[in-house]
Amino acid sequence: MHPIIHPMNRDSTRVLLAAACLLALSCGGDSDGPSAPSPVTTSSLSVTYPEDHGTIYIGDEVQFQATTSSSGSGAQAATNATWESDAPAVATVSSSGLVTAVAAGEATITADVPGSGRGSRRIRVFPEFHGHWEGDLNVTGISLPPDWQELGEENCNGLPDCASWIPLTADFTQDGATVTGSVMSTFIAPPNYEWTIESGTISIDGRLTLMSDEIAFRVPDDAGDIRARLISWESRADTPGVMTGTAAVQYSSDALSGNPVVEGCFEADNIIRECSGWRRQRGGGH
Repeated sequence: MHPIIHPMNRDSTRVLLAAACLLALSCGGDSDGPSAPSPVTTSSLSVTYPEDHGTIYIGDEVQFQATTSSSGSGAQAATNATWESDAPAVATVSSSGLVTAVAAGEATITADVPGSGRGSRRIRVFPEFHGHWEGDLNVTGISLPPDWQELGEENCNGLPDCASWIPLTADFTQDGATVTGSVMSTFIAPPNYEWTIESGTISIDGRLTLMSDEIAFRVPDDAGDIRARLISWESRADTPGVMTGTAAVQYSSDALSGNPVVEGCFEADNIIRECSGWRRQRGGGH
């Protein structure tokens, strides 16, 4: 007796074919293998300003740029950045990334770009001391031992107690926080005397501090070699082209006893003696 075989209908055939396909996939029947995952795109944000600008001084305006970098499209300028400064008293920033330096100090400029994150740049703002300065040291205090006082009564060209101001000039070169150059006085003539500045430094808050070695010269009445040393100099240039501050000069001599000290503040000219500050003369500015 032969078995009876029932023909399969179309629906049954479709079910069997689908099951066969699933079995083939589960057993690695797909000759192409599993599909590769889509590449992951990474992005970053950088904040820069023109390299040729160099040192940022009080009063400068500098255009900052936010740039996005991604593995998919490379570097592109971000036009939708939101800008901010963590120290607007030092440097402000506009909505377009224009930074204005308003005072000495440090600030962080940050750009925020949707989808790319945040980027920042730390900057330092300097006062500018570079250039040629002219003015006076208006004497505000003086200490003269007896020997020096007697000499001063005989010869007013030789001692600082015979004048209310001492004319000075200064020529400075600035490299970031370091200032070099010279300070010269025409108080004793002839000759003038000059202090060489090799390591003046500018602090974070903008103060310039100078010191110098002793300089020897002779006074007209043959009292002997007198050495003048710039023992302190602190100045500021919070307003571009104007320098204010104080200085002290110490004198000494083998022929005279004591070490007189002259202290004073900077003057803009010889007439208005109110310590209003020197003004930069020829050759100044950047």
